[in-house]
Amino acid sequence: MVYCDEPWFSDAPAALSDQRGSFAYQTDLESAECWQYVCRLIAKSAAAVGNERLTVSKVPVLAFNGDYDTIEQPRNMAGAQNFWPDSREVALSGQGHDTNGNWGACPDPLTP
Repeated sequence: MVYCDEPWFSDAPAALSDQRGSFAYQTDLESAECWQYVCRLIAKSAAAVGNERLTVSKVPVLAFNGDYDTIEQPRNMAGAQNFWPDSREVALSGQGHDTNGNWGACPDPLTP
């Protein structure tokens, strides 16, 4: 799984202790416990070392995100064309981190 090789990914159960009052705490805790088990079973990729550094790529990139995404906000794409000169960003109006039934109206024909 991609998460296990990512240096930013830390889903340690102890990190959730301050969220015990949250309605999602039990679900998040079970997910964190699962990742703690699963990631130990997946071999680390040598390619993942240093992957937090962006490199220039001429591969075309089409990036979607939602205007209401609290995790990956459209402003996080600022400067992307410095690394991906053949990139385009599409900020989907009215969408958050997950898409809803309106997703098909625009990007569906563009994605397989």
